[in-house]
Amino acid sequence: LKYIIGIWDRNDNNKEKRNIIIPVVVYHGEAKWEYKLFCDYFPNIDSHLKHFIPDFDYILHNISTLDENEILKMFISAKLKVMTLLFKSYYDENKVLDNLKLILEEGKEVFDKKNGGNFLKSVILYIFKGTILRKKNQDKVIKIINDFTEEGGRFSMSLASELIQEGIEKGIKKGLEKGKTEGIEIGEKKGKI
Repeated sequence: LKYIIGIWDRNDNNKEKRNIIIPVVVYHGEAKWEYKLFCDYFPNIDSHLKHFIPDFDYILHNISTLDENEILKMFISAKLKVMTLLFKSYYDENKVLDNLKLILEEGKEVFDKKNGGNFLKSVILYIFKGTILRKKNQDKVIKIINDFTEEGGRFSMSLASELIQEGIEKGIKKGLEKGKTEGIEIGEKKGKI
């Protein structure tokens, strides 16, 4: 609903005719999608109030139920294929590893174009920051990407180092906060004695 209103606000601000919006939900979660209309979220509402609830339908694309071949056949655009395969792999580290070569091959035509390196970097960033990828498998991912493209391999190594440094800094900060809290507690106990 907020996306629809946001688009209409943009239409109004640009003095444009309002567009008809067809809501599309792209779902890639682990749980089974329960299809509900907006009004279904208000089951015990008085019938006199029901007509005040926005009532619209949406198109559901549940990619969590599709296999990789179905995804490849579904889209013409390489970018859509790559992003959908990434979404499909989001919750499963093994799928990320299994599908990485396929994802890179499907994206090759985009990666090789002018500014395609930016899309490649976005894909790599999503793999490292957006998926469930444990540190022990980062080296495998870097090797697969480096075998595909040296530029991507360099970016992957740099990103992995950055993430490790980020983790170290968070650990130090957390340790300092915990030490400070424990120091205050010890001081309070000694002050009561």
